[in-house]
Amino acid sequence: MSGDTGSLAARAAELGHKGAAAAAAAGTLEDLDEIDRRFLGKRSELLEVREAIKSAPPEERKDIGRALGEAQAVIKAAIDDRRAALAAEGIGAASGPALDLTLGGRGYERGHLHLVTQVWRELEDIFVGLGYRVFGGPEVEDDWHNFEALNFPVGHPARAMQDTLYVKLGQPSR
Repeated sequence: MSGDTGSLAARAAELGHKGAAAAAAAGTLEDLDEIDRRFLGKRSELLEVREAIKSAPPEERKDIGRALGEAQAVIKAAIDDRRAALAAEGIGAASGPALDLTLGGRGYERGHLHLVTQVWRELEDIFVGLGYRVFGGPEVEDDWHNFEALNFPVGHPARAMQDTLYVKLGQPSR
């Protein structure tokens, strides 16, 4: 960039027109992204003009800043207009429907049985095939079935609180 500060405002306006023309001629959304980076990005020529404002005389900085802001606005408007036009034409759109985050999830998918449960059922099927019958019982036993019916005395170590799960099921049935 030249050191001529009088031409900074003209350079910003020129870049604005050039960016708007490039945006209007863009054929895809990728082209628009490239134009956005080229004219408005971190390494754009407009940024060079912005950096050159520091070397401009204080009375010209206001005009250069105004021209710079107008150039950015013109380029952004042209990019937005062209993006809307391309979207209306369906160019560069995704192959499927757009993702609507307001719809929520798809619900829960059904999982599978635990491996131990699968093996348990396979073993039951084998034994049923051999002529045995499968009987089910409660998953939690009461005191009577765990200890009293098996003649464990009251002070037996198996009845310790650390080793046994106690469940209150109501009145004992004998």
